[in-house]
Amino acid sequence: MKRNYIKNAMEAISSRFNCLINNGANTMAGILGRRKLVPGVCLIIRLMLIFSAVGLSAFFPFSTSFQSVNADNTTAPSIEVLPSSGVVGTTVYVKIINYTPSKQIIITFGTGTTIGTGTSVGTKTYVATKATTDASGYGVADFDIDVFPAGRYTIMADDGTNKLTTGFKLVPSISLGDVVSGYVGDVISVNGHGFAAKKLIYLGVDDEKIVTGESDDKGQCLNMRLVIPSCSRGNHNIKMQDSENNVAVAAFNVRQHVSTMPASAAVGDTVKIVGSGFASVADVTAYFDDKEVGVVQTGTDGGFTIDIKVPPCGDGVHRIKVDDKTNKGFNDIKIASAMSISPETGFIGMQVGVQGSGFRPGFPVNLSYDNIKLEGTTVQSQGSFTYSFKIPVSRFGPHSINASDGVNSQKAIFTVESTPPMAPTTHLPADGDRAVKDIHFEWGTVNDPSGVTYTFEVADDAKFSNVIMSQANVTANYIDITEDSKMLPGREKPYYWRVKAVDRASNEGAWSLVSSFYKGHTIMTILGNMPDWVKWILVILGLVLFGFMFFWIGHTLKKLRRLDEDEDYEDGYEGDDYNYQPGKNER
Repeated sequence: MKRNYIKNAMEAISSRFNCLINNGANTMAGILGRRKLVPGVCLIIRLMLIFSAVGLSAFFPFSTSFQSVNADNTTAPSIEVLPSSGVVGTTVYVKIINYTPSKQIIITFGTGTTIGTGTSVGTKTYVATKATTDASGYGVADFDIDVFPAGRYTIMADDGTNKLTTGFKLVPSISLGDVVSGYVGDVISVNGHGFAAKKLIYLGVDDEKIVTGESDDKGQCLNMRLVIPSCSRGNHNIKMQDSENNVAVAAFNVRQHVSTMPASAAVGDTVKIVGSGFASVADVTAYFDDKEVGVVQTGTDGGFTIDIKVPPCGDGVHRIKVDDKTNKGFNDIKIASAMSISPETGFIGMQVGVQGSGFRPGFPVNLSYDNIKLEGTTVQSQGSFTYSFKIPVSRFGPHSINASDGVNSQKAIFTVESTPPMAPTTHLPADGDRAVKDIHFEWGTVNDPSGVTYTFEVADDAKFSNVIMSQANVTANYIDITEDSKMLPGREKPYYWRVKAVDRASNEGAWSLVSSFYKGHTIMTILGNMPDWVKWILVILGLVLFGFMFFWIGHTLKKLRRLDEDEDYEDGYEGDDYNYQPGKNER
């Protein structure tokens, strides 16, 4: 009798279903403004409604269930759970069959048994939801799986009379939030649910374990930070696994990426291009503004590194492109202006070359040396310029060479040499010489790459505590002091002089050795300065004087001799008269 009741109920439901389809078709016809539907259109609408009903029956296969009950020839109560396994947050549908009609059913979810991987630790049974059966004892309820560790749990439907249970397997899952793709090196946050409670957790990409953590007592491992390792272009599995071998994966799409180091450079600089996420083991061509600058092969992880030289170009932002014939990557690099000089150190008058790059093409360039304005030039089409000039007279040490095109400004430092020149050697007058009129001072030439001038001093003492004459910036290696200048009056005491070299970079050399000289006439200087004819007259007069003196001396001697003879004669005469004998009469 009960079988006939169920059979009649099924026929009623079928009839009602056909009626629903026909009414739906007529309603659609009314909407279209027609009384009757074209047979073809009616058929299409009828099929649509049937398919919709079949789709619903996938979740609620009422007729199928009842038919199976009929086929099994039983009226015993039962429950079914769809799905029978899932992750945290899964919506579970509980179908109640042949329970007490029109009765409230309490659906509970609670601790079950340990299965394979994972343990439902500390989970207590709780009321998941409630439902009420219809007049035939049929009912449907649903609820969402709360946060629990991995394992098998018990779902029970209780109407006070019937208490049937079924199992539900909770499996692990991971989520990446809204992140589904990114680049090598990105940091993502991974949340895991439904793992074994209080177990070691591994997190990685594909089969590579990268970081570790620990699940809590609910089987969760939240906010694990993962840095995407080097890997090739395409989808990869973000994998979380616990020590009980519960595994969950999520897809992450790795995209190609290009970076440059540094981000700003100058023409001629070496720039490192780093790529990731390209095809595995593929030839990659690098371009600078569509100009090929290098080729390299990627590794198995799709990464590569290549060094390039920045080619001649103007200032501003330029495009780096990398192409493996399947994937292209781009990155911008800023090119700054730069300037160099050659040489960077030297002497006054040296020819120095100036080279500029990364300037604004076609713009005029203004150049200067410190505050000395130089002739300008124009930036070429590739952003470069060249210029040369001679270092002007300036003090030793660093000096600034400046260049500007009105947008870019650069400077370079040129260092003027600081080596002092050698000390001169004094030549004229020699030490101790005497000058009587004009004085010619002369010293040895000093050679210096910057060129030199001389500083000359005269003092009246050897320590130069009282300088009576000083002359700087003497360009020749001599100086003349005339008698008319009356700068050095004659005197018996000596004068002292010295000289030093100073180059055009203001480097001062040491003083020469001090040399002395006399100024004024002596007998010898007077004679020495007489004309030749005067000298001859003096010679003749000297000879005449000498002859006269010789004659006078001779005559005087002759006269004296005659006087002596006369005296001797007289003495002899007197002796004979008085019988004088020498020796006898001396007493």
